[in-house]
Amino acid sequence: MEKTNFLHRFGAFVKKNAYAHFIAFGLLLVIVNLLRGIVFNNFFVNTIGLFLIFSIAVLGFYVLLGYGGLASLGTSSFIGLGAFLARYFVHIWNLPFIIALVLVVIIGIILGVAVGFISLRIEGMYLAIITLVIGELLVAAFRLSALFPLTGNFEGVSIPRKSILFGAIPLTTENMFLVVVVFFVAIMALVYNLTKSPVGRAMLSMKNSESAAQTMGVNLLKYRILAFVVASILAMVAGFLYMFNQRFAILSEWNLNMSLNVLAAVVIGGTASIWGIVGGGFLIFGINAFLKNIELFVKYPSLTLIFNGLLMILVVLFYPGGLSQLYFKTKYRVTVFLKARKAKKNEVKEEAK
Repeated sequence: MEKTNFLHRFGAFVKKNAYAHFIAFGLLLVIVNLLRGIVFNNFFVNTIGLFLIFSIAVLGFYVLLGYGGLASLGTSSFIGLGAFLARYFVHIWNLPFIIALVLVVIIGIILGVAVGFISLRIEGMYLAIITLVIGELLVAAFRLSALFPLTGNFEGVSIPRKSILFGAIPLTTENMFLVVVVFFVAIMALVYNLTKSPVGRAMLSMKNSESAAQTMGVNLLKYRILAFVVASILAMVAGFLYMFNQRFAILSEWNLNMSLNVLAAVVIGGTASIWGIVGGGFLIFGINAFLKNIELFVKYPSLTLIFNGLLMILVVLFYPGGLSQLYFKTKYRVTVFLKARKAKKNEVKEEAK
């Protein structure tokens, strides 16, 4: 009896506690990695790893757009900057993994603050255009011959497989997947905590009405800068992990299409639930990676863009709230159906008596 009560309480705790969901999801991913080569092939597990990495950047954009109401088209360039700085700090400066990561985060904070200040004078599509220009300037900077030690050459850069974590753990493909999982789960928890805190509510009020937010005492400068700082840090952390995971990065990858894919992931996922954002990230980055191994999509790469566009159009037309709206709507309908069914059964029992 005590065992049953314990299991019931534990089940109720897991059901209501969002952090337990994040940990459970992380454990599931660890199991997938353990079954690499037995149940799942390397391509499948590596694709999941890429989806997790890009979803970290998507979570940052979720805070920026979904809560701050601020648009940006420079996300891909920040991801690329994180990737190239990873190579520069670790391969050229020979810094430890953690020290290099801290430096990347500091640079992300500086850039986020700078763009946040710019956002005070520019809004809407003009802000999106400015962030796009900033991103293109970053890419152009990568191409300068004076920065060849940073970028390697015009095509891309690579990083050797000699990195060690905490002086003892070699960052092999399998271990790097686990590192990505730990980062992803931790960032999910941090973003969830941020959005559910007074800071998240202040950002949301700023998104809904800046004048009303100011009336309630919300400091627009503070929260605009914070939104850009979070987005910048997570984009650069995603790029940092990408370099260690893939060991190679190409300049042409960090383009407008990548930024639009991040935007599409947030729109398709919806801002009502963090799990919707993760689902949107999987549909855009996970499914796209699998599609690229289908002969038709290999022959015509632009079909992946068409797929993303059609998916985005369908979601906006029928479920403007994204996967989050679909989930909550389905959950409500199922709940109503089950309650009606239970009431009908009780009614039949009463008549039988």
